Amino acid sequence: MIITGGWVATFDEGIGLIKNGAVLIEGSVIRDVGEKKRILLENPREEILNYPKSIVMPGLICAHCHAYGAFARGMPIKTEPPTRFGEILERIWWRLDKKLTLDDVYYGGLVTAIEAIRHGTTFMMDHHASPYSIRGSL
Repeated sequence: MIITGGWVATFDEGIGLIKNGAVLIEGSVIRDVGEKKRILLENPREEILNYPKSIVMPGLICAHCHAYGAFARGMPIKTEPPTRFGEILERIWWRLDKKLTLDDVYYGGLVTAIEAIRHGTTFMMDHHASPYSIRGSL
C-alpha cells in the first residue's frame, strides 16, 4: 500500500518535510518514504491511498494522560483554587474519583481515546491511579 499526501512529515532531521511525498507500507512495516513520483514508479502494483490536501505523518505519542478526567473539563471548582499538587489531588481529583462509576471510567477512556485518534495520537499511557478509585477500574 502507498499513502500519498500533499506533504509527508518524517520528523527525521536528514529528510524533513517531503512535498508531494509518499509512504510505502508492506503489512505493518514502513518500507520506504520519499518523493511520490519515485515510489509510484518503483511500486506500480501497489494499492494507492491518495490524500493530496493532507499531511502524512507518524502517529503521535501521549506518554502521560488521565483518561477518566475527560468529564472534568470545565468542571467548576467550588473551593479555594489549589496552589500545590497535594491540594489539586485533594480538592479536585480525589473528590472526582469518589463519585465515578465503572461506566464513567469506561466512557471517559473511550471519549479520550476517540479524541486522541481524531488528532493523530496512536499511543497513550493512561495514569489512572487513586486511593479512592472504584474497585475494578485500574
